[in-house]
Parts: sequence; structure tokens; C-alpha cells
Amino acid sequence: MSFPHDTERTGRRWVRRCGRAFTAELLGTALLVWLGCAALLPLTGPVPLSCPALAFGCAVLANVSAFSEASGAHMNPALTLGAVLCRRLSLPMALVYVVAQLLGATLGYYGLLATSPALLTAGLGVTLPGVGVSPLSAMFIEVVITGVLMLTVCSVWAAESVQRDPTAPLKIALVVAGLNYAASPATGAALNPARSFAPAFMQGVWTHHWVYWAGPLLGAALAVLLYRAVLTSQGFEHAATQI
Repeated sequence: MSFPHDTERTGRRWVRRCGRAFTAELLGTALLVWLGCAALLPLTGPVPLSCPALAFGCAVLANVSAFSEASGAHMNPALTLGAVLCRRLSLPMALVYVVAQLLGATLGYYGLLATSPALLTAGLGVTLPGVGVSPLSAMFIEVVITGVLMLTVCSVWAAESVQRDPTAPLKIALVVAGLNYAASPATGAALNPARSFAPAFMQGVWTHHWVYWAGPLLGAALAVLLYRAVLTSQGFEHAATQI
């Protein structure tokens, strides 16, 4: 039997956890987009692949280290979908995450535009299929690379059910950097609908934007299904991270 004050305390706890998670996802995604896309500025000529790859990787390393305790540091609607499928996150809280991620990405991108030379920011960070790459091919590439990222995160979540891995931020950061090296010429290596949404929204460029939602979301979902069905015998659920 529950009493009204018990329900009230539970409600307040949920609101506090929701606020912490929202703030962490907002700040983390803003920093990810700002710092990652800043490496794409052509300040001294063509931008080498190492610049965005290392920038996004280092941003992920910093943000996972800083914000994982508050929200898990998803910074990505595709990873949030994976968390729902792994039963680590409730659907209402997942919606809070996605709103925070899209808002944070937009704020981060706006901050980049506001502090960068206007002549260099036209089309900055907009993700589009590369020359000769069809939208379907680009979507398939995004499925594969986001699936690889999701498999890595699944392995981290599964390990957390036994013992927290202090090297997890570095593992995820290196995977993000490597995937950027591999796929940037073909698709821009979005891996993340929020990362693609902010430049598209602020620049008004929606060409083939569906690729960068369908690919990452499908890749994350397939990766979770593969991991749960074939690659692990232990669960993902961890009481400390369920919200």
C-alpha cells in the first residue's frame, strides 16, 4: 500500500533525475556539435580527415567522462533508442533525452556560427552523401557505422552490469574517431541524427536529410537485436542506470 507522501517523494525524485539527465544531454550534445563541427572550419585550406575525427573523438571522450553519471552521455537519439531497446531507459525519459539532444545540438551549432567568420560558415557541418554516393548507399553506410558504435556501447553496458569499466570513455571515443575516418568522405559520418539536424536546421539544407535519421536509428536497433540475440548471455539492465 502506498501513501500520498510516498507518491509525492517518488515524483520529486523522478523530476530531479529528469532535470539532471536533461541538463547533461543538453550540455553534452551542445559541446559535441560545437567542438566537432569547429574542426570543419576551412581556416587555412582544405580540412584533413584527422581534424573532425579527432575533434569528435575527443569531444566524446570528455563528455562521456563528464556526463555519464547524470545521463549515460548518449548525446545521440540513436543511442537513446538503443537504451530503450535494452530496457535501460523508459520511453518517457527517452523522449526527454531526444528533446535535450536536439535542442543542445542546435544551441551548440548556433554558438559555433556566432563565433566563427561568416564567410566560412556557409554549409558548415551539413551532412550530405559524397560525390557518386546514392542516398540509399549513404543510408546503408550510416546503418553500418552506427551499428558498430552501438555494438561498442552495448558491450560497455553489458560489462557495467558486473563492474564499471573506467576505460569505457576512451573505447567509445576511439571508435567514434575511427568511424569518422572511415565514412566521412562517403556520408560525413554523422552517426547521430542530432548532429545532422542542427546544421540542416540552421542552414536550411534538408537535402537527403532522411538518410541521417533512418540510417543511424536502423543501425542502432539492428545492433541491439544482434547483441541481445547472439553476442551476449548477460543482460544490459543495471539498476543504477535505469530511469
